[in-house]
Formats: sequence, structure tokens, C-alpha cells
Amino acid sequence: MKIRLFRIILFGLIALANLTKFILLGTRGSVLQFIICLIIVIAEVMAYKDKKEIKGKKIIYVLCSLIAALVVSYISSWRYGFGKMAGIYSLKLNYANSGNYTTTFFPQKVPEGAVLKDMGHMPTIMQGDGFVYAVFDTEDETLLNRLENEASKKAIMSFSAKNWSQGEYSKEQLDLAEKIFRERTGFENIDPTIGFTDPARISNNFEDHDITIYIIDSNFYFNHLRTDAVLVDHTDGVIEYVGM
Repeated sequence: MKIRLFRIILFGLIALANLTKFILLGTRGSVLQFIICLIIVIAEVMAYKDKKEIKGKKIIYVLCSLIAALVVSYISSWRYGFGKMAGIYSLKLNYANSGNYTTTFFPQKVPEGAVLKDMGHMPTIMQGDGFVYAVFDTEDETLLNRLENEASKKAIMSFSAKNWSQGEYSKEQLDLAEKIFRERTGFENIDPTIGFTDPARISNNFEDHDITIYIIDSNFYFNHLRTDAVLVDHTDGVIEYVGM
């Protein structure tokens, strides 16, 4: 019966680790690993309570337990995405940053006077490019202006959402995009693309909202577009940060 306690403790610890990861980071995949381990623990606790004997050799039982624990632990270590539902903002930034997603231009803590309206992280899957984003809502115009000013100082170019939707850029912006694109890709027969990911879909309101887009960095490559950007919706008092 002590061997059953071994499996209960083993998978109980893995379940606790996954639950802790979800609570601190909000990683959705950790919930599934937690549930799997919890089911195993509950089944073993019931067998232990009923004093059911282990069928087969005990060494096989132990080896199977260790192998299963290693597999679940390995899967638990995968990089999972997160949403706003759970987790601590600063820890989420560090988690995304550890996966080489740029978060250095994000506010490192929720600004006083602002509300974290939305946040999410989608890890890179095969050839798909992942991202991390945070959206803040504020009624403090001074705060919004300060955050926008900070983004402006870090930006390599900026334009209105309306200009972006119509493809209207200055010659300086087009020249800079081409220069960076050629340097980073080496392609000569492909035109650069000025674009970005907007998970919160703020740019969908370009027709009736006053929205400014700040490009912090970009490779300007349409096939694997990786653009760090800040979007400021002056109409709704919303600012979105997107890191790639």
C-alpha cells in the first residue's frame, strides 16, 4: 500500500506545480495537466482507501509511474499561451520575455490610473508567429498622453490607423522600411510590408476613432511579419502594446 502512496505523492506534486503555474501565469495548458494528475491522484486515493492490492509486479508499477510522471512533467514544461483570466501581470511579462517575445517597451506594471482591459500570449506554433499583448483602459487623459509620449520616443515610425488602412505612408517611412527589410532579409526582389498584429482589434475602429499606431520595431517581411507596436485609441482612451 505504501507504493500507492508513492504514486499519490508523485502526481500530487506535479498537479500542484501545474496549478501554481496557472495561478501565477494563467497558462491554459497547465489546467489540462493539472486535471490529468488530479484524476490519477483521486483514483489512487480511492484504491488506497479500499485497500486494493496492486496487480502484477510492484517494480513494474513503480517504473510505469515514473515513466508516466516524466511524460506529464515534460508536457507540463511546454510553453503555453495565457489570457487575462488568471496570473500576475509582471510575471506574465517575464514569462513571455523568457520566450524571446519583446516586452521591454510594455509598462512593467499596470499604470496607476489604468485598468488592464485585456492581455494574452500566443506562443509560436511551427511556422506561425506568436505574440504577446496587453491592453489598458484609462479615463486619465494625462496618463494616456504620457504613455503615448513614451511610445513615441521609442518608435521608428508612426501613422494614423486610417492612413495604414489606405496604405498611405511618407517617403521617409517607406525608405526606412525598405532599408531595414533589405538588411534583415537580404531579399532584393520582394517589397517590404508595413504591418502589425492587433489581437485586440483596436484598428478595426479606424473609420470613426482617432487611432495612432507606433511601430517600435519590425522586419517588414510579409511572410513572417514580426512587428512590435503600440496602438493608441484617443477616442476610447485605450492603449495596446503588442510584442513579437
